[in-house]
Amino acid sequence: MLQHRAFLVLPEDHVSELILTANFTALSFDNTIDPAYFTWWFNCSHEAQSQLQGRGQLGRRVVVRDLKELKITLPDLTTQTDIAQIYQDGVTSASLYRKLADTVEEKSLQFIQQRIVKESTHD
Repeated sequence: MLQHRAFLVLPEDHVSELILTANFTALSFDNTIDPAYFTWWFNCSHEAQSQLQGRGQLGRRVVVRDLKELKITLPDLTTQTDIAQIYQDGVTSASLYRKLADTVEEKSLQFIQQRIVKESTHD
């Protein structure tokens, strides 16, 4: 895994199977862990980051062997779900704000370009 990020892949109605490239690893979990909680834990928790750093994996690709050896502290499922929801809400909000910022920047640049063209045609 080159990106050092976990993502939750949700099934889509019209897609029966997914294909992963060599840069991704699919994980499956038993009923003691919420997959969305694992996404938060892997991406953000100090516990995961310190273990990856201890294995020399920060800044390099993460290998499957190291994933298997990670030790995760699991709160009860309700707490996992709460943490996962808060994390996902934050990720969603950040994505929306990035899109909004990109749109504002694009519109600002368009306005400036139109203004420059308008002023240059009046000279």
